[in-house]
Amino acid sequence: MKLRKGVFPFAPEQGWKTATFDCGCRELNDFLRHRLARQQQRNVLRAYAVITSEPEPAVVGYYTLSGASFEKVLLGDQQRQIPYASAPCVLLGRLAVDKTFAGRGIGSMLVADAARRVYQVARTIGVYAMFVEAKDEYAAQFYERLGFLPAEGTDGRQRLFFPVNALATLFPTAE
Repeated sequence: MKLRKGVFPFAPEQGWKTATFDCGCRELNDFLRHRLARQQQRNVLRAYAVITSEPEPAVVGYYTLSGASFEKVLLGDQQRQIPYASAPCVLLGRLAVDKTFAGRGIGSMLVADAARRVYQVARTIGVYAMFVEAKDEYAAQFYERLGFLPAEGTDGRQRLFFPVNALATLFPTAE
């Protein structure tokens, strides 16, 4: 299957196929099929996807973004930069790639797209970081390889963040 070039806002009205999507995690598969469109319609989150070429596009990878905040104590040495008890962030809530397309860089491409969107938002409103809670150690290592920093004192949870100031070096001319 050939992929359509780029990452697109999730558009259920376009008839993108989701029934065959299988990332190996039932929770993420079910979320895509049964809850994502409704949560996006209710403005709880925004989703973006990589799809196959037409005539019947199918989702092969997706991620979600939503507004959030996290306690500044998770920032370790960087917490001095935040004057309040919590820091504004954008949550990279879910990220999944169909197993058929694993190992092709789609996950990294989705994170890069998310980072670009977070950076653009941060030029309009206050956002300290992009924040993620990895589902397991493998996912945490993936995010660390992409430059995310582990949060401190997370009670065994795999929380990581990428400061927006660091994103500025990646997207110096982003509009």
